[in-house]
Amino acid sequence: MSGEIEVRRDAQIAPRIGFDEMKNMAEVMAKSKILGNWDTPDKILTVMLISQAEDCNPMQAIFRYDPIPGKTGVMARKKPIAMLADFQKRGGKLKWITTTPQEAKGEFTMQGHEPFVFGYTWQEAVRAGLANKDNWAKNPSDMLRWQVVGRGLRVFDPASTGLMYTPYDIPEENEDTVSAPAPTVTPPQELFGVRKAGRPPKKDKVEIPVVGEVVDDGVVPPSPSTPPTASPATPTTKVEEAIKDATISNPAPKTEPVKTASVKELTDWQKYIKTLVDAKLEDKVRGVLCGLKWLTPGASFDTVTVARQENILKQADKFRKKVENYQPFGVEA
Repeated sequence: MSGEIEVRRDAQIAPRIGFDEMKNMAEVMAKSKILGNWDTPDKILTVMLISQAEDCNPMQAIFRYDPIPGKTGVMARKKPIAMLADFQKRGGKLKWITTTPQEAKGEFTMQGHEPFVFGYTWQEAVRAGLANKDNWAKNPSDMLRWQVVGRGLRVFDPASTGLMYTPYDIPEENEDTVSAPAPTVTPPQELFGVRKAGRPPKKDKVEIPVVGEVVDDGVVPPSPSTPPTASPATPTTKVEEAIKDATISNPAPKTEPVKTASVKELTDWQKYIKTLVDAKLEDKVRGVLCGLKWLTPGASFDTVTVARQENILKQADKFRKKVENYQPFGVEA
C-alpha cells in the first residue's frame, strides 16, 4: 500500500525547468502585459521559482499567487484555492459543516492526523477590518470559506500553505475600499457645555444654579427656596447674597427656549435615504439593497448594517446612479 502512495505522489511532481529557461519565459510573459500586477520579469521569475519549489509547473505560478503591495514593496501571497489544491494532492480532505453568510466551519482530515475543526465568523471579519471590502459585501459566504481554508491549513497542515500568508490575512495598504470608522461619542457635558447632574462641586467654589440650566434630565426650574450645597466653611448668609446678586446680573432669557439633550437629529444615512425617497426612488433603492441581500423585503432602511451604510455614503453618487439604472426582474429597460 505504501508503495502505491509513493508512485502516485511521484507522478504528480512537475518536470523541472532550468533557471535560464524560466528567465526567458518570465521576460516573454512580462512583455505580454496580460498578467495584471505581474508586470516585471523579476516578479514573475520569483513566483515561478516558488512554484517549482512546491513541485508545481512554473507556468501555473501566476494562478497560484497574488502580488499584494506592502510597506517594503510587492509581497507574493498564496491563494487559498492553491492551498486547498495542494492539501488535497497530499491526501487531505475538507468537509464543510456550516457555510452561511454569518459563519463558515469545516473539518480537516488527513491520514495519520486527528480531525481538526476550524470556523470563521462575520464578526471576526468585522474586527479584522475585512467586512467593508466590496468582495466581502457581495460574497460573504465565499470569503468566509476561504478564511477557513487559509487559516485552518496554517494550523492543520502548514506544508500546504508553503509557509505563506493568503491575500486576505493582511489588508492591502492602497486598496480602493472604504473602512467604517469607529463611532465617536461626545459626552453630554462637552456637547452642551454644562456640568453633569449629580457631579459634586469643587471645594474651592460655590456653584450657583442658573435659572433654565440644562442637565441630563432636562431643564432645572428656578428653586429659590433650595440653596446650593456649599462648603462647610462658607457662611450661609454669603451664599444667599451670592444667589441674589447672580439672579440680578444674569436674568434668564425670556424668548428663546432652551434645547434639552433629548433632541434627536437625523443621521447622515437617514438624510441620504430621504433624498432618494423624495426623488421617488424608494422602490428602486429597496430593489438594489435586497438584490445585494443587505435589506430584507419590507424592512426599514435603518436595518442595513452601519458598515454598509458608511460604505454607501462614501460612494453616494455611484450608488444613486446604480439605483436610477436599476430595473426589476422581468422588466425591460
